[in-house]
Amino acid sequence: MGVRLTAGQSSFCATYVDTGNAAEAYRRAYKSEGKSAAAVNRSAKALLVKPAVAGRIDELFREKAASERGGAEPVTRESLTAELEAVRIASMAFGQASSAVQAIMAKAKLHGLTVERQDVKTRIALDDMTDAELDAYIQRLEQEVARREAGPAKPS
Repeated sequence: MGVRLTAGQSSFCATYVDTGNAAEAYRRAYKSEGKSAAAVNRSAKALLVKPAVAGRIDELFREKAASERGGAEPVTRESLTAELEAVRIASMAFGQASSAVQAIMAKAKLHGLTVERQDVKTRIALDDMTDAELDAYIQRLEQEVARREAGPAKPS
């Protein structure tokens, strides 16, 4: 990195990556006795938006994600979740709520917690079906619903 950080800034970055809490990182890195919570929050946010500090935090998050994955190990649901959580934390720190929401939704989708719904319109004339045809049609619909509720096949 071209710009050197102060000892306080370096400590702030490391603590922020460990805790995900900018105010707590600021309190640990700097003397903040006597400062109000609002003042600590303002000071922490001011640090987060400094390019050198933001760059170092990004580096540390990447290093943390790589070490949690074991470097060259394959990407897993857990490693992706950790990376998305890092994105969410950084987004909130920078006041980018929509990016944080996207990270939250990506985590939910990754863990199968969201359901994509579709309106299905059919032009089947149920009145014209025999009882056997209607039973077969209902059975096919039930199988389709069960398949969709089960979600995508999980790798073994």
